[in-house]
Amino acid sequence: MLGNIATLLAISIIIIGACIKLIIDKKNGIQCPGCPHSKISNQACHCSDLLSCKEISEVRDS
Repeated sequence: MLGNIATLLAISIIIIGACIKLIIDKKNGIQCPGCPHSKISNQACHCSDLLSCKEISEVRDS
């Protein structure tokens, strides 16, 4: 019984933490929190247009 409660509590904490991270990212202007290119340029990078994300990252790496 105690093991079930601990497991449910751990899963709940993980889900709540993920939701809080998504909320914070949205408030900071990140449009696609899961995209590895989302922090490069919030205005020019969209998950549906990955070509522009790659071009921006190549310019910044140079």
